[in-house]
Amino acid sequence: MKQPAGHHLAELNIGRLLADVDDPRVADFMNNLDRINGLGKRMPSFVWMSEGSGEPGTGNTEMKIAGDPRFIVNMTVWSDAVSLKTFVFDTLHAKFMERKA
Repeated sequence: MKQPAGHHLAELNIGRLLADVDDPRVADFMNNLDRINGLGKRMPSFVWMSEGSGEPGTGNTEMKIAGDPRFIVNMTVWSDAVSLKTFVFDTLHAKFMERKA
């Protein structure tokens, strides 16, 4: 499918942590949020990301679903699907996805 000119791709990712954000079982994930989000922001096709308070180590995890602190919501906007795919599967981001599986 060809993307219409002047359009962007919004990606909404919702996941639920296995433990609370301050639990050691999710520490590696939480400690690398800023790093991975920063990597995405430096991609040439990156357009926008929902942002949290900017507190170190929170990434953009402050948006909650139904008041559940374990739900993590992330929304990004990209210039095209190929670029989003490159970020997700061909950068350090992929290593964190592999750990989740």
